[in-house]
Amino acid sequence: MSDRVLLELVNGIGVASSVTADRSGMGVMGRLIANVTGQDHEAQILTFRHLINGQQALVQLSVEANLRSGVTDLALARVSTHLKSVKEVTLAVRDEHDELAGMVGELIQECDARDEYLSRVGQRLSIVELRMAADDFLEIAVTDAERVLDGVPWPYQVILLARQLASGPCGQWDAKQGDTGYRTRIANAVADAIDEVRQAPRHGVQLEGIIDTSWRVLSRTDERRLLAELLDVGLNPQLALAHGPLTQMAALTMELASLPDDSRPDRPAKVALELSRRRVGHLDGGATTRRFVDLAVREQFATVADLWRRR
Repeated sequence: MSDRVLLELVNGIGVASSVTADRSGMGVMGRLIANVTGQDHEAQILTFRHLINGQQALVQLSVEANLRSGVTDLALARVSTHLKSVKEVTLAVRDEHDELAGMVGELIQECDARDEYLSRVGQRLSIVELRMAADDFLEIAVTDAERVLDGVPWPYQVILLARQLASGPCGQWDAKQGDTGYRTRIANAVADAIDEVRQAPRHGVQLEGIIDTSWRVLSRTDERRLLAELLDVGLNPQLALAHGPLTQMAALTMELASLPDDSRPDRPAKVALELSRRRVGHLDGGATTRRFVDLAVREQFATVADLWRRR
């Protein structure tokens, strides 16, 4: 609409300008003739008509401009109102976000605390389960010791039973808890499980003598060899357990005793005792029966505890 009105205004102004220019260019005679013929009057009317049309066009343009300005102001007002609403919503969302972030932070802290609590509970449960397993294993092992180790000389029964207990949950409990009194309990259980130890007098014994008697009780060479192998004789050094001096002596004695008669030393236990002292460390040649049990238990459990610490 405004484009058409503007075009009419420009055309009217052009016509009025042309008519006015023509009248201005007439001479005196031309004007007299135009007045007589009425052309001058018509030109004036035409000029006035186009000027009036132009004024009306300007008015219409002004009205349209005002209307557009009103619409624009209304649109701006609506946009302003919308932006204000958006701002309020944004602030509300940000507040909710901050609140939610705080709740998430509290939830994370709660979860961490709960995880720590469950971890402690799990550790305590593992300790309780391990202790129960150790107690069950100890009870079963000492109950079956007489049947399982029947025919084995009592010093070797002590060493083998101590090794069995150290290799299972009892040794794991001892290594993890470091309870020094636990080995005393094990030694008591081992001593009570073996008749010869339980009934033995409390006077001292010679280590060489009881080990020497042990191999002589076994009349068959393959039995001696089996006992030596149970104590890791002949095993790859990388796979064998590190022996204490008592276990080392017992194993070497059976290994030497399993040799043919013409190759076997006259006193295998004496030779084994000296070799153990040189290879592993000092070993007292005399002890009570209970002291023998304590030493065997301590050696086996110390070996296993060292393995657990290196894992």
